[in-house]
Amino acid sequence: MFIFTNALRYFIFTEEAYAAYFWPRVNWVFPHVVCVIIALLAGPFQFSNRLRAKYLKWHKRSRYLYLIAILFGAIAGIGLSLTSQVNLTYKFGLFFLAIAWLLNSGMALICILKRKIEQHREWMIRSYVVTFAFVFFRLFADIFTTMKLLKEQTSMAL
Repeated sequence: MFIFTNALRYFIFTEEAYAAYFWPRVNWVFPHVVCVIIALLAGPFQFSNRLRAKYLKWHKRSRYLYLIAILFGAIAGIGLSLTSQVNLTYKFGLFFLAIAWLLNSGMALICILKRKIEQHREWMIRSYVVTFAFVFFRLFADIFTTMKLLKEQTSMAL
């Protein structure tokens, strides 16, 4: 639902679609959105025991897709955080969310390379939770804006 209601508009390269806040940063926004969508969609295939057992080669290939999406998505997220005009708290929040995304995913990769399967699963769960963190931030911003608890201008920055 999040992809259809919030993300797809960023595939239309106009100032109207991006709004004045994001249009100057389209080079950070678009790769970030694409990578987040890839990570959100690839993630569930990493967690299904049935799919993993039946399609082990796909599981191994899709993990690279997931990790590459996170790497580039987090880099773009860091770029967005550093160019944000909201406030310092918001900038730090976005910056460290991107760092947490990288660290959790990196730890998952390190664990699987060391054949520590259980720790790998735990780090992958953490990584996917961080992948969804901003989706939940956006959801609550929309709810709070609707309830008039948050200014619409601030919600647009999310």
